[in-house]
Amino acid sequence: MANWNVKGTYVEACNCEAVCPCIFLSPPTDGSCTVMIGWHIDEGSFDGTSLGDLNAALRPTHPGT
Repeated sequence: MANWNVKGTYVEACNCEAVCPCIFLSPPTDGSCTVMIGWHIDEGSFDGTSLGDLNAALRPTHPGT
C-alpha cells in the first residue's frame, strides 16, 4: 500500500459566495463555478520519494445544475 506523508500550505479561490462548495461535491452558489486550488509542499514523501518544496495546482470547473 502507498505511504503518503505531506505537510504544507493549501489555498483556494473561486467565484462562489463562501468556501467553495464544489470541492465538497455540493452545487455552486452562483450558477457555475471556476476554482483555483494550489498546494505548496514544505516537506513530505510518497513511498520514499521526497516531495519537499514541490508545488501543485488544479483548476476545476463545475457547470452547475
